[in-house]
Amino acid sequence: MSGLPAVTVDRVSKRFPLAKSRGAGVKERAIGALARPASQPDAFWAQATLSGVNRELAPWVQMTASPSWHERPLLDWPVGRDLFKSRILLFGLLPVDLHCFRMEKCTPGVGFEERSRSAMNRHWNHDRRTAPIPGGCILTDRIEYKSRFPLIGRLLLPVYAFIFAGRHRQLRRTH
Repeated sequence: MSGLPAVTVDRVSKRFPLAKSRGAGVKERAIGALARPASQPDAFWAQATLSGVNRELAPWVQMTASPSWHERPLLDWPVGRDLFKSRILLFGLLPVDLHCFRMEKCTPGVGFEERSRSAMNRHWNHDRRTAPIPGGCILTDRIEYKSRFPLIGRLLLPVYAFIFAGRHRQLRRTH
């Protein structure tokens, strides 16, 4: 993976894309992460499920859902509506957040735009994209969030960056 930064953190406050309809001046925190899985985009997305997300997040975090969501491909999730609530479990045991999933856009072979919210975060935007390259693909994650509790939001920024760096290490090992 030479030449690709694992995780970048943008602490600069910007206008939050979804906030325009809800009022001006909403600030965000942002994280960007790049990985280079050996899989081509179609093969990568064929394996992208909530169970796969939990493998990426292990051992730090696990997300709960009803069994019908675990093996359903992420790019087949309905868009434009709230889908389900997931308890975020630290070490798979301790509940630390309640996340309400909403997919805004899913593009087969390319990626998704998640626009969710949680008990901790008023807005959680996660865009994941793949682009083919020789021998695999480039995977980009971009997270923008606005915490309901600004101080906690600032404190969580390095935690989220750590989690996404771990996700990308896991992806490099498994793809």
